[in-house]
Amino acid sequence: MSPLQLSRPIRQILEHSATLALSCVDSKIAGFVSTTDRLRLSIWAAAALLMVTARIRSGDIVAALSADAPPFLILAAVILLGLLADQLGLIRLLSRLIVPAHASPRRLALGVLCLTGLLSGLVNIDVAVVIAIPMASARTRGGLMAEAIALTANSASFLLPSSNVTTLLVLSRTPLSPTGFIEMSWLAWTVVLILTVSCLSFLLRPGAESLNAPREANLLALLADLLPLYLAASAIRGMLVHGLGLGGSFVTQFLFASVLAAALDNLPAASVIHAHGVAGHWAAILGLAMGPNLLVTGSLATVLCRRLALDRGAGFSAWRFSALGLFLLPIQALTAASFLHVAGTAA
Repeated sequence: MSPLQLSRPIRQILEHSATLALSCVDSKIAGFVSTTDRLRLSIWAAAALLMVTARIRSGDIVAALSADAPPFLILAAVILLGLLADQLGLIRLLSRLIVPAHASPRRLALGVLCLTGLLSGLVNIDVAVVIAIPMASARTRGGLMAEAIALTANSASFLLPSSNVTTLLVLSRTPLSPTGFIEMSWLAWTVVLILTVSCLSFLLRPGAESLNAPREANLLALLADLLPLYLAASAIRGMLVHGLGLGGSFVTQFLFASVLAAALDNLPAASVIHAHGVAGHWAAILGLAMGPNLLVTGSLATVLCRRLALDRGAGFSAWRFSALGLFLLPIQALTAASFLHVAGTAA
């Protein structure tokens, strides 16, 4: 047999293998593209514009990228662990333990929101979202459930310094100890959580039926939502090297921090805000926790919550999320400020 005759079957095998590999890659890309939406495209466009602007203005944004990398890497690890727990059935088991199978849809919603708030306050806001969304989507459909989980997770993320990365960033510039922080926060956090869960439970209309065919979470889509926020946060940090100072009354500082968090995302906002005094630091902490409820891009947890919900066939309306956040924000802020004052007076 001639070398030419030998090479022909080998070439056919290689062509077949290449075709098979390309089809696998195409299926992955198709799955990613199918989940692409206008919000994701807008986030990517904004991140690209910010990176270009930061590169032109500051010249070097490597330091900002390095400074913002750790919290984003931690969040990526949290996402992976949450997806693994979901694949192993641990989240579904946890759901059955917390809320019995025969529980009414409203009782299920109440249980999920309470768990979301507890996890957000006692563990971390992103852990709360990663656990709560699969738990809710496995047993109920629609009715503002995903939006309510995101709103609760954001609002309850100020009990411990570790509850939210933004709190750690604010506290890095203040002498307030972790013990002193908790002594001030616990009462306000408890009342805000009860108030938030009560309001959202009243507004929820969860369906009784479970999803017929919940879709598997798309890891590529989740990471695609995370990367542009990391780039945008680093670009903003690179441009605002000297930060933004908070001034005025508690209300003024809270509103400024809230709007900045909603507009920029709370992580880059926390990295550039410079608060002064105990009242200023608490205004920043509360604004960075609750302010993201004004826009779906206000926090990584909300973006993650939205993507997890959409991947599982559940709905998530950015307009309803913002409307509910705007309704709850003044009530939550007034409640938190009042009970922070009570705790401070008692101390």
